[in-house]
Amino acid sequence: MRRNTQALKYIDWSLVFSFIALVIVGLLAIYSTTTQVDSSSISSYAFKQLIWIIVAVTIALLSSLVDFRFFISSSFLLYAAAVLSLLILLFIGYNSRGAVSWFKTDFFSFQPSELAKWATCLMLASLMSNKAIQKKPLKKFGLSFLIILLPIVLIILQGDWG
Repeated sequence: MRRNTQALKYIDWSLVFSFIALVIVGLLAIYSTTTQVDSSSISSYAFKQLIWIIVAVTIALLSSLVDFRFFISSSFLLYAAAVLSLLILLFIGYNSRGAVSWFKTDFFSFQPSELAKWATCLMLASLMSNKAIQKKPLKKFGLSFLIILLPIVLIILQGDWG
C-alpha cells in the first residue's frame, strides 16, 4: 500500500484536472452538435467518444505500469513498423476521398499515420536521451530532422495532409 501512496505523490494533478475538463468539454460539444432537439437519448457519437475515452484512459493507465526504458528500447522497432506501414499503405491502402490513408477490413480500419506520430516522438526521445549523441549537436539535429522527415514525406504522398 505504501508504494501506491508514493506513486500518487508524483502525479501532476493540474494535468489530470485539465484532462478531465477537456474531456467533459469535448463530450458536451459532441453531444450538443449531434443530438436532435426531440431526442432524449444520448447521441451515438457522444457515446462512441465516451467508449474511446474509456479505452484510451485504460491503455494510458496500463502503459504507466510499464518501465519507461521499455518504450525507449523498443522505439526503433516501433518507428520501423510505423514507417513500413506507411510505405505499404501507398500500395494497398483504402482510397477515401482521394487520400490513401487507411487500412480497411470488414472488422476494423487503421490509420498508420496515427501510429507514426507516437513512434516518431518515441524515436526522438530515444535519440535525445542518447548520451553519445548529446555531445554532437550537428549530428543530433541532422538525425532528428531525418527521423521527422521520413514519416512526413510518406504522409504527404498519401494525399491526406490532415
